[in-house]
Formats: sequence, structure tokens, C-alpha cells
Amino acid sequence: MSKEHNMLDKSISIEGFVGQYIGQAKIVEARLLDVKTPKGSPVALFKTEDEESHTIPLINFASDGSYVVSRKPMDLSELRNVRTRPILTHIYQMLEEYGVEISDWDYVSQCVVGSLHENLDKATDLMWGTSHKNALDIHNKIVELETPVDNELQ
Repeated sequence: MSKEHNMLDKSISIEGFVGQYIGQAKIVEARLLDVKTPKGSPVALFKTEDEESHTIPLINFASDGSYVVSRKPMDLSELRNVRTRPILTHIYQMLEEYGVEISDWDYVSQCVVGSLHENLDKATDLMWGTSHKNALDIHNKIVELETPVDNELQ
């Protein structure tokens, strides 16, 4: 992990982010979770005043707490750029490290996107119990999950 993208050091507390922003939403609660990323980075939960929850691995923070959380509201496009910059840097470094030919970059990109979609489909299957390929499937599953079960009919 580069020095630029170190996890939070011991002097910065997660609770210190309350009152700061994720994008344009003000953080009202921050705490560490009992989970880690596959490579062992701690994960924090941030709740914002718009009642959204954000689960963010601490690898997204520099030692000073910058990156995804800011002291002032941030435009959502800028937030996206901030979140993806370190990922793109790592991808480019891997292309360099493996000496991937420039003519293969489009192919590698298509493979990555295809793999992401396959993993999303698998996750959707696990979370929803079935593969959802269209808006009607998703609508029906939401209705099923929101409809109270009538115990008398069982």
C-alpha cells in the first residue's frame, strides 16, 4: 500500500468524522465495524443526515483523514473522482508491472467489466434468491419482500 493511501493512523478517531461530509451529506454517526476487507483493511460505517449509510474501508483514507470524507460538502462528481483515483492508479500500475500491450488495453477493460457484471449477477442471486434480469423481476421481488406474510394462510 503506498504511503499516500495509508489507513487512518492511531491519532485519528473515526468519531472525529462526525460533522464532516461524504459528498454533500453531513455525517451524523461514525463507527468501526467488526469486518475487514479481503486484504484486512478495517471498515467503518458512516451514517449521514439524509439517513443514508455508507460502509467504507479505511484504505480510502489518507493518514490525515482526507479522500472520501471532507470538511466541506463535495460535488458528487468530484467525490466519484476522489473514490476512483486510487483504484485507477493501481490498475495502471498493474498494466505497467505486467507489461500489458497498449493494443490489449481495450480487451483487458472489457474483461474487467464482464467480470464485474458476472460478480454482480452472483451477488444478486445470493441476496435476492434468484437472478433478476429485468425491472419487472426486481419489482416483483420488492413487492414480495414488502408484503406482510399472513400467518393464517400458512
